[in-house]
Amino acid sequence: MLVGLEALTGIFQKPLIRRCIIILLVLGAFTLSVYIRVLPALRYGEHLPGDDPLLHYRMTEYVVENGALPSRDPYAWHPWSYNPNHVLPVLHYYVGAYLYKLSKIFVPELSIHDFCVYVPAVFSSFAIPLVYLIGRDVWDESSGVFAAFGLATVLAYYERTFSSFYRHEQFAIPGILLSIYLTIKAFKSEELYKTIIYSMISGFASIYVAGMWKGFRFLLDGYALFMLLLVFLGRIDLKSELSLSITMLYTIAGTLWFSNLAYTFFPDDLEAYIAYGAILSAVIYELLPRLKLKVRYRSLFSIVLSIVIMLLPYLGLGTPLRGRLLRVVNPFTEFERGSVVYTVAEHSTGRLFFDFNFLLPIALIGLVFFAKRWGDKSSLLVMLATLTSLYFAWSMARLPPLAAPFVAVASGITWSQSYKTLKDRIKTVQRIKQVRVKKRRKAKTRYDLLISPLLLSLLIITCLVGSSVQTYRLIPSLSYSDPLDPEWQAAFKWLRENTDSNDVVMSWWDYGYWIVNGSMRVTMADGLTINSSQIRVIATAFMGSEEEAYDICMRYNISYVVVDLLGELAGNSGQLFSGDGKWVAIGWIAKKFTYNPYSPKTVRQFYQYDFKRYFQVRDSQITLNYMTALNITLFKMGIEAGYNYHVLKYFRLVFPSNLTEGTAPRVAIFEVIKTP
Repeated sequence: MLVGLEALTGIFQKPLIRRCIIILLVLGAFTLSVYIRVLPALRYGEHLPGDDPLLHYRMTEYVVENGALPSRDPYAWHPWSYNPNHVLPVLHYYVGAYLYKLSKIFVPELSIHDFCVYVPAVFSSFAIPLVYLIGRDVWDESSGVFAAFGLATVLAYYERTFSSFYRHEQFAIPGILLSIYLTIKAFKSEELYKTIIYSMISGFASIYVAGMWKGFRFLLDGYALFMLLLVFLGRIDLKSELSLSITMLYTIAGTLWFSNLAYTFFPDDLEAYIAYGAILSAVIYELLPRLKLKVRYRSLFSIVLSIVIMLLPYLGLGTPLRGRLLRVVNPFTEFERGSVVYTVAEHSTGRLFFDFNFLLPIALIGLVFFAKRWGDKSSLLVMLATLTSLYFAWSMARLPPLAAPFVAVASGITWSQSYKTLKDRIKTVQRIKQVRVKKRRKAKTRYDLLISPLLLSLLIITCLVGSSVQTYRLIPSLSYSDPLDPEWQAAFKWLRENTDSNDVVMSWWDYGYWIVNGSMRVTMADGLTINSSQIRVIATAFMGSEEEAYDICMRYNISYVVVDLLGELAGNSGQLFSGDGKWVAIGWIAKKFTYNPYSPKTVRQFYQYDFKRYFQVRDSQITLNYMTALNITLFKMGIEAGYNYHVLKYFRLVFPSNLTEGTAPRVAIFEVIKTP
């Protein structure tokens, strides 16, 4: 056993062999990452899942065909629509269109649809070599290799980067890692001109991320907070000032190039003020020695000054945090009654252990090793990125992919230290054996010294394998696509064949993308949530009386109303009027409830008072309160479509998706009777 371990470690000591093996390992991690992300398309077909990927595919296709984004989306948010250039991540579509045209050179028969299916699996995997480089430069090659395999297989990174999930995270996260890697190189450069060059390239990478994803704030705010930390610790120097300041200023200037960010006056937002405060704080810190102040007073004065600058938006001199972004920073923020933010599922707190599995405890141990290198700026930067990204992964269910690379690096450090300890113990055992031989004693090998590091190494490898198995097992559930449901497909077909292209469809905003993609009909709202007032109008129509709903349909020229009975009136229970479903979100947004069903403080009162106005609870059985239900449009539609009772006056059931006889339809389409 000892001879085998010695031989294994000895191979890696030869530079050329070591370099070749590491390249093959990183390439293997990249290939594994692409393979497991392509599996959903290979197993379940080349299709785009519901919601955001449908919008991004449609906009990328438009750019490919027309060369630019439209000034108005003709299918969304009737009657006002919106300008995609002012709302959407514009660079996503131009990069996607460019990559598609590049791919067509090698695969001439490739369609834009199939490109959007496969590109997430490939592009997101470019994060693998970048994670290796970060792990190598911050710690060593062994930790970088382990981090590469960890990121390739962990569920947290897989769940929004698999094939067909065409979103901007897959394009942006490699850019974030590239910026951080270049910043680390800038810290470590001996020549000042190299520091400036690395920082400028890091700034361009950050600009790329800014145009791709609003998560660029993680870079901008993270660099600013890191600079303030260095000032507070009295460890700021010229290289770190230049490395961080250049990247931040590039990012803020770059936001003016992207219409979606310039339209929101980003340089006037709080995040920009945080960067201004950090840069000015560092400059003041450098100038104060002329006043012969002690380091701690310089740090204190600089920090106080930066805090004053950050408070300016709250004094009316800028734009403070608000809405969904505020909820990410502080999940416990209370909003006004009826706020749409409460109902958005991705704002729920994440399940860290479920997302990261056994890599999480290994990464937490790695943070302890990070702390031992407190004096190294690169280690401190990655440690701060790990802690903050984990917090955001917890505060918002869609952000675990952001934390995954840093968790992988931290877990790689734990593996590296375990492997290093094992190698040291092997050398110790060998020395003991040699001493005993020289003293002509019985050469008893001390295998007991190898037990603990060997078991720890095997445990870490087992955790990595366990994380991979969890990801592999969840591929079917993550690949499920609601719009491909046969009943929804039948509804799309009916709309295409029986309605005019100018007809306007009203549905709950969750299904707007589906209807546009499946039937190319104009919708009153979709998944962008850019107009909470319009969402509240729809909620009022559904949760109000039939007369109120009809009045709204007349005012907005609505021809058809689409209802997902399973989603809105059955929910996870699968049974109509079981008390579950999206009707709770609709009722909350329509301001029909006194108590907030999404707040831990008031959820008990909601079920004690508000819920019982709509449902009766007797002996643990939930039944519909018909006295209330017959005054609510959504419930009346559910009664008519699900039980074939004719209770509607202003709406005619024209399509129930009864594909199985004797069961309630999932999707029902109602025609608005223009002359009742």
